[in-house]
Amino acid sequence: MEPNYTHYEIDTCDIWLFEEYAFANEQVTQEHAQTLLTRIREIIIRNTKPIDISNGYGKDAKVTHRYLWNKIKMYGEASQSLEQQFTLGYFLARDGMYQYYYNIFLDPTWDNFEYWFALKLRQYAGRLSEIASFLAYQLEKNFQGGETDILHFLKLCLQQYSPELLSDKVTITVEEWMSDQLKQSATSEPKDSASSTEPETDTQKEETKSQRSNKGEEKRESEFNSFLLKAFDKDKLMFKKGNNPFLDVLIELKKSPKPFIAGKTTKDQFYAIFQNKKITPKNRIVWIGTNVELQWFVKILNYDLEVIEDLKNDVWVTTAKCFVKRNGSDYTDSQLRTAQGTKLDRQERLKKILSLLQ
Repeated sequence: MEPNYTHYEIDTCDIWLFEEYAFANEQVTQEHAQTLLTRIREIIIRNTKPIDISNGYGKDAKVTHRYLWNKIKMYGEASQSLEQQFTLGYFLARDGMYQYYYNIFLDPTWDNFEYWFALKLRQYAGRLSEIASFLAYQLEKNFQGGETDILHFLKLCLQQYSPELLSDKVTITVEEWMSDQLKQSATSEPKDSASSTEPETDTQKEETKSQRSNKGEEKRESEFNSFLLKAFDKDKLMFKKGNNPFLDVLIELKKSPKPFIAGKTTKDQFYAIFQNKKITPKNRIVWIGTNVELQWFVKILNYDLEVIEDLKNDVWVTTAKCFVKRNGSDYTDSQLRTAQGTKLDRQERLKKILSLLQ
């Protein structure tokens, strides 16, 4: 199978298609295949919805039951054979049936990101000339132009997955790219951050403001642990139902190229912030967007859609309990209350995503 060399995203569907073909043609080991199977199933279960098996069968319960029974039977027969599990195209979990062909885009906030990165990188063994473009894209997209960060990441990635996943020629090509980056950094003029005339981006300005407002500010307390969804207050089982629209919202918020929340966010994490549960620091959701985008997110839920209980003066204190910045630092209520921004296309995108709750 010819890889899609110009699809630079770390995309589980793209990776699965390549690995599925490689395994069918005995190009990977059984151990490699089993590890992939386990990890991709975990990601799919946490971030997608089960297949609607009634789709296409109308209300014919007998046909639906027979279809499901055949699928269960086939899966049971394939469970003893790794080869058959790969060719089935679907798997069964506790809450339903899933297929492997979901486009789930991964970034460095995901667990085992270096593993998925290596799986994508190894596709370029057939076209080494494309590796530089792939790495340049990753530098800007997933490492925000941070050369030190990507070089450190690549060093560890090569140490861990060469030659297990990465061939010598891929490893050498990556090392040459790393060397070129270091040379460019060494020859470029050092920038004095105090005297630099380069204009700040909107995000940098906002972060600078936030850091200033942080100084000397004490955190206010709220009587709420997190948001409280009005529908959940009436139906405590709503998040366990198959037609729960919040999963669709979660999937959309994590979509590339410009996600709002970290890709590693689980269903349980996301659902918890709408149940007035106490959110521990490690279970807070990593907000990838800007401060004002988080402000918009909450305002749409609270004032436009009115799907959560009105937190009144505690709205931003409560928000800070549920979310954390991508660099791991805390939000304060004043940062969220006073945040400003003009990227209305992002605001419209949030409105469109959250309209799924109506």
